[in-house]
Amino acid sequence: MVGQGSCGAAGARPKLGLVLLGWLTIAGLCGCSGGGRVNEHLSNPETLRDSKQAVAFIRFPSPDPSCLTTAISVGVRDGDLYRPQQTLKLEHTAVTNVLEVLLSPGEYHVLGFACYRTRSKLVMVEPQGDGRLRRSYASFTVAAGEVVNLGQIMLVRSGRSAGIFNSFADVSLQISDWPLTELERFKSQRPKHYAEMRTRLMTLAPAAQTTPEAVGQKCGELAKLQADGKLQNLPAVCAAPAIAVKPKA
Repeated sequence: MVGQGSCGAAGARPKLGLVLLGWLTIAGLCGCSGGGRVNEHLSNPETLRDSKQAVAFIRFPSPDPSCLTTAISVGVRDGDLYRPQQTLKLEHTAVTNVLEVLLSPGEYHVLGFACYRTRSKLVMVEPQGDGRLRRSYASFTVAAGEVVNLGQIMLVRSGRSAGIFNSFADVSLQISDWPLTELERFKSQRPKHYAEMRTRLMTLAPAAQTTPEAVGQKCGELAKLQADGKLQNLPAVCAAPAIAVKPKA
């Protein structure tokens, strides 16, 4: 089943550095969500323009074989921060990795990713604490009447250090065109949308600069959690000699 919310240079791989994945960040993937596919009568540009809407497609291969459901959070700017609007979900039983969404014209941001497993979940998002998020991983715009292929977005995990409640990982993002096999599948199953679809890849957000001071601050926060008994293990980067791990007062 393909998820639909109701309410870059190809091949670029910015390294995201130390990323918090876990239950503490699950609130970041809130917002409207649902299942199903965008009705093919909405593939007609004139119909879309009349309804002041656009159709967008995102291919999101599962980042881990153990994921039973994967999800992407999509939202908009809210001042200097971002507010989630829709959560697009994809079940592992789906015959495709393509997410479909109906949107009003405007600028949108990819704000987070989730992997739901049998007994756990991994979430990548940076919450502000008031329902808003601090980070956009990629952005795109749509205009009324458009049927847009936003490309394929992939999470590439290069390492992991586990704690009791959280996991810490080095993660890279890659945005590229769909594989030709996916285009052929889409053409055969969604001919009307395929006929109108034009590809315009999402733009990756610049990778945040990870300075020793920033790492030290983050490790200090984690050390405080460890001292309070909320974490058992610190990520390996916090054990490096160059990092002074001091709990915040």
